[in-house]
Amino acid sequence: MKSYKKAASAFMAAAMAATMLAGCGSKTADTQTTAQETLPQSASGEFSYPISSDEVLTYWCALNQNVSANYSNLGETPFARELMKETGVTIDFQHPPANQGKEQFSLLLADGSLPDLMEYAWMNYPGGPEKAIQDGNIMRYLPMLPYEYEVRFYEELDENIFLMKLIPGIRPRVLQSIFENYDCIIVESFGVGGIPQSIAEEFYRLCQEHPDKLVVMATQVAHEGSDMTVYEVGHNMKEY
Repeated sequence: MKSYKKAASAFMAAAMAATMLAGCGSKTADTQTTAQETLPQSASGEFSYPISSDEVLTYWCALNQNVSANYSNLGETPFARELMKETGVTIDFQHPPANQGKEQFSLLLADGSLPDLMEYAWMNYPGGPEKAIQDGNIMRYLPMLPYEYEVRFYEELDENIFLMKLIPGIRPRVLQSIFENYDCIIVESFGVGGIPQSIAEEFYRLCQEHPDKLVVMATQVAHEGSDMTVYEVGHNMKEY
C-alpha cells in the first residue's frame, strides 16, 4: 500500500469536514514517494498548495445515505471536487455496497490490499480501537508530544459535583440552586455541545456571578465528543 504522507495530511485535514457527509474514522499509510519528490518546496522548506503530482490517493468509506440520495460517489460532490482542486491531490473514492460496510471492511483487512485512506467506525472493529492499534491497522496521525509538566497526583477528591443532563424544555430557574450548592457542574449537552437558548442567559449570568465554579462541558452522544467551536451557543459559552 503506498501514499505520500504530506499530501495525505493536507487531504485529511480538510476531510474532517467530510465526515459530516460520510460519517466515518480514518487511517493513513506509509509512503514510498517522498515529499521532496512531490511537493513544491520553498527556500524555508515549506510547501504550498495546490501541489503538482500524478499520484492518486485511494479513499475508502461507506457512502452516507444523505450523499447517496444525490450522488453515487463522494468524488462527485462539490465538496470533493473543490477539495481536489484546492490541494492538487487526486482522490479515488471507493465505497462498499449499501449496508455491507462491516463485511467489506473485514475482507479488506483479511486480504491486505488496503487503500491509502480509510474512514470507519472503529468501535465496530473486533476487539475495539485498541486492538486495531495493536494490529497495526490504525496508525498514529499526530506525533506524540512530550509532557511539559510533571504528572500531579491527588489524594482527595471534591465530591461536591453536579451532573446536569440537559433535556428539551429545561427551565432556567433550576440553575440558581445548582450554582449555589456545587463546586463543579458537569453539563451533558446535546450533540457536540453548547447551552440551549432557553437557559443561556441565566447560565451565562451565573457563570459570571460564580467565577470560582468549575464548569465542564460534555455531550450525551456516544463517541461524538464535545466541540464548543461548532455552533453559536458553544461560541457564546466559551466567552464565559
